[in-house]
Amino acid sequence: MLLESVDVAAGNKTEIDIEKIMDEIRADIEARGFVDDCVPFDAIDLNELKPLESVPFNLQTMELELSRFLAVANINPYREIGAKRGLIGKLSRSFKKMVQRCINFHITPIVWDITASNNQALEFMRCCRDFAKQQIDEEVRLDTMEHEINYTLKKSNLLLEQKVNQIVRQNQELLSAIKTLEIQCNELIEKQSEVSGM
Repeated sequence: MLLESVDVAAGNKTEIDIEKIMDEIRADIEARGFVDDCVPFDAIDLNELKPLESVPFNLQTMELELSRFLAVANINPYREIGAKRGLIGKLSRSFKKMVQRCINFHITPIVWDITASNNQALEFMRCCRDFAKQQIDEEVRLDTMEHEINYTLKKSNLLLEQKVNQIVRQNQELLSAIKTLEIQCNELIEKQSEVSGM
């Protein structure tokens, strides 16, 4: 592939052979001993990647981890430097303090940023904890409501069954009374027809 390069100031046109340049670059890479050992994307089998194991949620564990994180969230950039006893320990401590003072202007803002980030993460974890507590409380409330509703429904069903049984009994008594009345009516009709037929 050839490209034309125009030097506007000089008014010269030159042709650039890109393939020749690429060949030179490849030869230079081979001469330096670089090896293209990168894994191609199609060689990665996504089926081999194992999903993270899910751990059941435990509010007490979350509270414990939150309190541990709270204990180490704030970082002191002016930490006291200790040393062993003796002259070498004192010299070592003096050297460490000198180094600390020299880099303190750079380290302190970084430590403050880390502390601020830790506090933001801590606040986020508190929100997650509060949400989890709220969900657990809601679940307990719903379970209690469900239990109460089931109890009320069972009680209502029992009362309805008793009422239905009572109505069925009354219905049977009425049917038997109707049959008795029909028999008595038929007997009266027969007696009346016998009396009028005479």
